[in-house]
Amino acid sequence: MKTETLEVNGKTYSIHIYHEKNSTRVSLTKNAINIRIPLSLSREEQLNELLQMKAWARKKLEEHPEKFQQNMKTYQDGDILTIDNATYSLKIDMKEKQSSSAHIKGTTVYFTIAAHLSQERKNKHILYVWLQVMCAALLLKMLRFQVLRTKKCV
Repeated sequence: MKTETLEVNGKTYSIHIYHEKNSTRVSLTKNAINIRIPLSLSREEQLNELLQMKAWARKKLEEHPEKFQQNMKTYQDGDILTIDNATYSLKIDMKEKQSSSAHIKGTTVYFTIAAHLSQERKNKHILYVWLQVMCAALLLKMLRFQVLRTKKCV
């Protein structure tokens, strides 16, 4: 698989190019443009097919951009999230650093997000770090339950 990008209306889309035995096909998803080109074609024919498929994808994206937009949740300082009957408030701080992190203190989740990221990447970082923190908290809760259960059995 080869990966390229295509910019349409100020938005960048990933193009995944697959070389396989079947006929030429293209599909548009919310995450990427998938192009499949047969290996049996000459290099020149493959390039020609690729250009045609990119043009078709560009046309479809320009005609109906709303069909291919990801509905990414945006997170802001002070938002409230509820997970497993627990409510958490978000405290989001932007810092000049390379990575993002978070920790839970009481019912507040403190995020430190790299300031140089685009808004879309910041939201992805918040979601990813949030999932990591919640998984760690759930694992800790399960371990505590297991220890308490083991002590009762002894």
